Amino acid sequence: MKRQLLHTVGFLFTCFLFLYVFAIGIKNFFRYNGFKNEQQRLYEQLDKSTVQNQTYKQELLKMESESYWELKARRRLGLVKKDEHVYKFVYETKGENQ
Repeated sequence: MKRQLLHTVGFLFTCFLFLYVFAIGIKNFFRYNGFKNEQQRLYEQLDKSTVQNQTYKQELLKMESESYWELKARRRLGLVKKDEHVYKFVYETKGENQ
C-alpha cells in the first residue's frame, strides 16, 4: 500500500513537473517559439534598417560635393550657366495641326 502510494505521488509529481516545464514555466515551449519568431522578425528589421542607413550615409557624402548640388539645380530649377546653350526638342504627335 505504501509503495503504491509512493509510485502514485512520484507519477503525479513527474506529470506536474513536465506540465510546469512545457506549459507553465517561464521558459516554456510555446513562449520560446513566440520569442524566437519575434527575434527573427527583429533581426530582419535590423538588416533592412542597416541597408537604409548605408543608403542615407552615401547620400550625405554625395551632398558634400558642389557637383551634386549643381546637378540638382540643373534638373529641378533649370539652371543654365553663362555662355551655355540649351536645346529643347519638341516632338509632334499624330493628329496635331501645325
